[in-house]
Amino acid sequence: LSEKCQAHNLTHRIHCLSANEKEFCIEKECLVIFVVSTTGDGEPPDSAHRFFTCLKRQVRQKQKSLSNLKFALLGLGDSNYNTFCGAPKALEKLLLQLHAKAFYPTGYCDEAVETATVAEPWICGLLELLLSKENLDSIDQTLPLDDLSLNMENTEIASLGSTPERLNGIMTPRSNGRESQAIRCRMETDPNYRYDYYYDDDQRLRGEQSTVVDPTIAHSPSMPSRRPRFYTFEECQCRWAEPSVVGCEQLRNVIELKVPSLALIVPKLTSIVTHEDYTQLNFPTTTPETEYAGQASPRYMARLLKRTVLTAPTAKKSKVLLQFDLSGFHTPYKPGDAFSFICSNPQNEVNWLLYRMNLSVLADKRCTLKLLPEAERRGDKLPPYLPEVSSLRYLFTHCLDIRQSPSRILLRLFAEHCKTFGEKRRLMELCSSQGQQQYQRYIRRAGLSLMDVLHAFPSCLPPVDRLIELLPRLRPRPYSLAW
Repeated sequence: LSEKCQAHNLTHRIHCLSANEKEFCIEKECLVIFVVSTTGDGEPPDSAHRFFTCLKRQVRQKQKSLSNLKFALLGLGDSNYNTFCGAPKALEKLLLQLHAKAFYPTGYCDEAVETATVAEPWICGLLELLLSKENLDSIDQTLPLDDLSLNMENTEIASLGSTPERLNGIMTPRSNGRESQAIRCRMETDPNYRYDYYYDDDQRLRGEQSTVVDPTIAHSPSMPSRRPRFYTFEECQCRWAEPSVVGCEQLRNVIELKVPSLALIVPKLTSIVTHEDYTQLNFPTTTPETEYAGQASPRYMARLLKRTVLTAPTAKKSKVLLQFDLSGFHTPYKPGDAFSFICSNPQNEVNWLLYRMNLSVLADKRCTLKLLPEAERRGDKLPPYLPEVSSLRYLFTHCLDIRQSPSRILLRLFAEHCKTFGEKRRLMELCSSQGQQQYQRYIRRAGLSLMDVLHAFPSCLPPVDRLIELLPRLRPRPYSLAW
């Protein structure tokens, strides 16, 4: 926001709220843009506690100390937690009680969907307003409360029957009468299994064909020699013989569940897959737009020299010592800095996901991402980390995080694409306001991934376009330096 204001020659200052009465005095300001995040159960950040306390004291004293203040507010939150954007909503209420005036509708960003989905259009609209009005004194009316929020109402009521006989097989507790532990079915595959074509990657990039012949297809002369060997659902050696995610009697009897509104995830892109092969196998190239937050140096391809397991086989958590060759890395570093490792998603998990989504045949074909006409009219843009031309395998390997626990918004989408009533009902429970504790227990704290949930709900088949939209970016893993 500051960079864009500077680019448009808008004079501004940046302050932390903790600097009130030190670097600035809120009572003396005329125009302020607040960007406030949320911590814990709807609490303001530690640096903002003193500012909130000051405003609350003035409200108790029934002061009108901010009657000359015009403000805009952008809230940052995560709908996966119990109180969505609690701190920004509390700040907005305090400002209005002190007679401040909102000159622009409040925006609430949801990390579960993607912060930029709300932030970018909010910032663009705000700048357009600031640039079109030389003097904001003409805005002397507080916006109606109903218009203050761009994203205030994020829930809708879902009425679903919940008769036990319709939920058999998906919500039945174990025979000991206690709720079962959350399913964990990460793929433990045969390490000798090769997922790729019957010629190696170097040959594939050169366009050469391997002379290796698989005995299982040698009998068919009409079979193409480049036939891929796909990883199948049945070959997954999951730790649980049968998928089982259980509910509780209390949620089972709730008829009207408060679930995230589908209006939060309006479709904005589509994928077009052709018959052409896509042979790019390397990491995506970086540009200034695709650099990671906090990136302080160019990306460097390091070579792994040694891997040593430091813990015993019986340890609950394994610790591994990795030694890398950084002889060509010339950027200076010191203790306290961090190396961030960019790790692609495991091949076997990507293969399983592609097969589970019925996309194996299309996985290595040319895939073009385009905005829908409605999204173009709204001014949306493709996220810079999603290449316009790639393949589905490339996207799920290098660009999207498939191991992060699915958000409540994503579970809401899954529920819309379940063929089995019991599975849809259970997903609705997990993403509902009433099921927050169960979501935290069975999904987030259990560390379930996208594959775990798709395995637990076999009738769920969400559109791949929506997964590309809603899955977060695959981010680097930082490790601090010390010696």
